[in-house]
Amino acid sequence: MTRKLLSTRKVYIIIAAVVLLVCTSLLLPKFTSQEDIVYAATKDASLIDYTVVVKDEHNALLGTFLTVSNISSVTDVIEYQDGEDRILRKRPGMTRYPNVILERALSTENDAMWAWRQTILMGKPERHSLSIEIYSKKDLNTPLVKYILEYCWPSKVILPELRSDSKGIPIEQWEIACESFQRVVP
Repeated sequence: MTRKLLSTRKVYIIIAAVVLLVCTSLLLPKFTSQEDIVYAATKDASLIDYTVVVKDEHNALLGTFLTVSNISSVTDVIEYQDGEDRILRKRPGMTRYPNVILERALSTENDAMWAWRQTILMGKPERHSLSIEIYSKKDLNTPLVKYILEYCWPSKVILPELRSDSKGIPIEQWEIACESFQRVVP
C-alpha cells in the first residue's frame, strides 16, 4: 500500500513538473532582438523602446547605437589536487574579456569613432574608458543600466554592403577591444 502511494506521488510530481515546464515555455518571451532581451531582463514593458548611448571618459558622446553585444567575461577554471586528497579542487584562473560589438546606422559624418579608429591606423593608439548607457525613451535623463569598459580601442570596423537597390538602413559594426568592464548602478 505504501509503495503504491509513493508511486502515485511520483507520477503526480512528474505531471506537475511537465505542466510547469509547458506553461513556463508558453509564457516566456522568445528572444528575437536586443529589445526582447532588455525587456525580459528588467521585466518592465516600458523598456521596449530604449536608446543605447556610448560616451568616453570625458562624457563626450561617441554615438548612439542600435545594438551592443558580447559584453562578457570568461574566467578559466584551474583544477588541482592537494596531496593525498581525493577531491579535485578548482580555483579561478585568468579572466578574458571578448571584444564588444557595437552596431549603428551608417554614419555619414566625420565623427569621433572614425577619428579614434584613425589613431589606431596611424600607429598611435589611444585607449579610453567607455560608458555604455541604456536609456528608456520615456526618460532620457537617467540611465537604466550603465557599463564601464576599461582600456578600450576600436580593433575592427565592418562597413555594410552598399547597394543602390537595397531598402532599409545600412548598418556599420564596430568591434571594441577592452581589458575589463564593470556594471554601475545609476
